Amino acid sequence: MNVVDLNARSRTGRGKGYRNRLKAQGLVPAVVYGKELGSLPIELENRAVENILNKGSRNMLISLKVDPGNGRARKFDAIIKEVQFHPYKNEIFHVDFQQISLKEELTTNVGLRLVGEAPGAKAGGRLEQLLWEIEVSCLPQDIPDYIRVDVSGLEIGDSLHVADLTPPKGVKFMTDGEVTVVTVTAPRQEGEAPEEAAEETPKVAPAPEAE
Repeated sequence: MNVVDLNARSRTGRGKGYRNRLKAQGLVPAVVYGKELGSLPIELENRAVENILNKGSRNMLISLKVDPGNGRARKFDAIIKEVQFHPYKNEIFHVDFQQISLKEELTTNVGLRLVGEAPGAKAGGRLEQLLWEIEVSCLPQDIPDYIRVDVSGLEIGDSLHVADLTPPKGVKFMTDGEVTVVTVTAPRQEGEAPEEAAEETPKVAPAPEAE
């Protein structure tokens, strides 16, 4: 796994006005969380975070250098834990970093990538991906960019489950093995009517007239 160098500086401000001033400078607020560190508010270049996200993996190992303002910068090994976006604008609102130890396993989510072409899909079936991420446990340097899901053996009616996937070396899957990842469903026949939602309501005999 590649390591990305990222520079940041401590911050003390908060609130909408402070956030707007950061935005005007091309910066975004963030926090680094860690067992020993607790929480450290920082600010960093928005473009630097976008570059990491554009590479397609939030689990990229980051060497985070934080300047507290006194010339004594601190370095942390970290990964991006969460990115918050503006509710209706395509812009980063806040970033959470997780401080990590290169000697300790961590748990995180990794994306799934379908590879190959399913014969069932070529025969007219519909390939449906039901799971997009899988939880894994491993050392930070062993975090894969993605997990391959080979669908080249799937016929109509076949499915792949988490237990069918092969984890990379040093990686353990934490997601339940029975969870379905992808399936190939049969095509609907032309002119096929949907199933009746309910049976016809039975007729009720009229009540006898009173004597």
